[in-house]
Amino acid sequence: MTRSHEYQRMIAARDTTEKRLKELERRLREAASSAISSSAAHRGDSAWRKSDEAA
Repeated sequence: MTRSHEYQRMIAARDTTEKRLKELERRLREAASSAISSSAAHRGDSAWRKSDEAA
């Protein structure tokens, strides 16, 4: 079965989107990890509030 140019373009776009999502997830995990391990988080001075947690 020969794949059309359009199909190959769609697959490439999907792969690019998946790669970007994985990078964003990695950045969010790192940001959350650093927010949790900061000294402010242990003092209760964190920027996180109950409303953030609920969201």
